[in-house]
Amino acid sequence: MTTRKTIATYALLSSIVMVAISGTAQNVHAQVFSSDIPPGAEIMLVELLDGSGSISSGDFLLMQNGLNAGLQAAVDSDPSLFGQLYVVVIQFSSTATTECTQEIGNQGDLDTLKACISAIVQDDGSTSMSSGFNLATTEYGNAPAAYTDDASDRQIIDIITDGAPNSEEDTEIAEDAAVAAGYDRVVAIGVGSADTAFLSTIVDPNPPGLIDPVVLPEDDGFVLTATTFDEFEEALVRKLIGSISPPVDTPVAGELLSLDSSALVIAGLTGSAAWMIPAVAGIAGAGIYLVKLRANRD
Repeated sequence: MTTRKTIATYALLSSIVMVAISGTAQNVHAQVFSSDIPPGAEIMLVELLDGSGSISSGDFLLMQNGLNAGLQAAVDSDPSLFGQLYVVVIQFSSTATTECTQEIGNQGDLDTLKACISAIVQDDGSTSMSSGFNLATTEYGNAPAAYTDDASDRQIIDIITDGAPNSEEDTEIAEDAAVAAGYDRVVAIGVGSADTAFLSTIVDPNPPGLIDPVVLPEDDGFVLTATTFDEFEEALVRKLIGSISPPVDTPVAGELLSLDSSALVIAGLTGSAAWMIPAVAGIAGAGIYLVKLRANRD
C-alpha cells in the first residue's frame, strides 16, 4: 500500500538524485572554457611543432599522434567546425618548414591532414622559435581569404615545445610581428623541461599569461604543461576543444540539466555523460529499495 509517507520518501530520494547530478554538473562547469569564437566564424589554426634534437624520435611520434588525436577530438566535440577550420602545421628547429595546410570541410579532409602530420620527418636541429613565428606570419598572408577577411574570424597559434628558444629576444620580436599581422591569440604547450616562464611572456593577448589555468581564459593567452609527451595529448585535447569550439548545450538524462558537451572531455571524463550512470543508478536503486520497504511497512 502506497501512503503519503511513501510518496514523501520517494520525493526526497528523487531530490537527492537531482542534487547529486547538479553537483557533478557544477564541478564540470568549473573547468569549462566558454570560447569567444562566434558560432559560424572561420578559424585559422596554426600549430608550431618543435622538431629540435632535444626531442627523441619516440617523443616526436607522440607529438604527431597527440596532434592528430586533438584535432579529431575537436571536430568530434563540435562537428560544426567542418567547413570552418583551416589548419597549418609548421615544424621549427634551426629553421622552419610548412609541413601541412588543409581546409577541413569533412572527415576526409581531416584524415588527409592527419596522414600528412604522421608523415612529418623530424628536423633534429636547434630551437629557433622565431623562425616558426616568422613562417606563421607568412602563412597568414597565404591563407584563404575566407579565414582572414572578417572581424568575426579567428586566427590562433599554438606553439608546442620541450625547451627554450635559441634567442628570447628574436622570439619576442617574431611573435609580436605575427600578432601585428593579424593573429588573435597565441597559446603555448610546454612539455617536460620547457621554459614555461618564458613561454608565458610570448602568449597573447595580455602576456604574461597564466600557466596551467583551471578555467582556460577567454581574454588572455595561457600556457598548458605536460610532464611527458605521453601526457601531451591530454593537454592538447583540452586546449583545442576549449579554444576553438563554441559551447554546445547537451541535455543529460532527459531535461534534468544542460551541460557543455566539450566540458566533459576537458574534465578528462567523456562527452557522452555515461560516466554518470553507475552513480545515479546506485542512488536510484537504493531509492527504489527504500520506497518498497516503506510501502511494506505501511
